[in-house]
Amino acid sequence: MEQPPDLLTVSRETADGGRAVRLRVVGEIDMSTVPTFEKALSSALDEEPDRLMIDLSEVNFMDSSGLNSLVRARNAMEGTGVQLVISGVSDQVRRLFEVSGLMTAFMFVHSSHE
Repeated sequence: MEQPPDLLTVSRETADGGRAVRLRVVGEIDMSTVPTFEKALSSALDEEPDRLMIDLSEVNFMDSSGLNSLVRARNAMEGTGVQLVISGVSDQVRRLFEVSGLMTAFMFVHSSHE
């Protein structure tokens, strides 16, 4: 039997001698894939970067479980000095942040190269 394709992949890049970490997320973030997303977030935070950029430009769907993971990551970073930046959100993902009232809780940029 053929394996189904991964619904979510997360790749990591570092810059500035490891002080900046970029997570490039591709696919869907939902209840079935959120463990993969959370593992990548946790691993990135273990590196103790100054800046964590989460590139969602290739995320075609995210539900409340993905949003919850981002809120927990933001809460874990509170007081650490780590800057959390989210880039490239689609209209669907942006709407999720808007409906939940969390647009002001995160820093958003258009591109992960900002």
